[in-house]
Amino acid sequence: MVEICSLCGRNSKEANLLTAILDREREFVKICETCAVVEMAVIIPKPSKTQLKEAEVPYTVYERLARMSGVKPKENVLMQERAKQEKAQQAARNFRVKQETEFRNQAGQSTEKQSIKVLEEKGRKEAVIDFSSKELKIGDLQKLKKEMLEK
Repeated sequence: MVEICSLCGRNSKEANLLTAILDREREFVKICETCAVVEMAVIIPKPSKTQLKEAEVPYTVYERLARMSGVKPKENVLMQERAKQEKAQQAARNFRVKQETEFRNQAGQSTEKQSIKVLEEKGRKEAVIDFSSKELKIGDLQKLKKEMLEK
């Protein structure tokens, strides 16, 4: 079967014919390569054998939706696993911080009692409080100030 170019009339033996879409006709036409370049036509390539085989494979609804959305299921599973690991790490960090704050609170109470003893023993002028200590809390300082002002 000999096909001819719809624009210039050359046959398939003289020139390589391509399937293209022209702006004027808005349908599939056979044109030669030179006419396609001149007319700036949209060329429709023929699918390869692998593309045809992929088209025959039935996909599940989940796979089709994943392909349309651009999300790859394998990557999504990996991202979920990473998120779970990060949540577990964050929970472990929060637990450690909670334990440390409880310890600091207990240590802060003991330092408050010690600082009161120091104030009572040495007097107001000689008492030295280490304000850079992490164990000293703001509430403890306020109580100490009130006691110092009373004396």
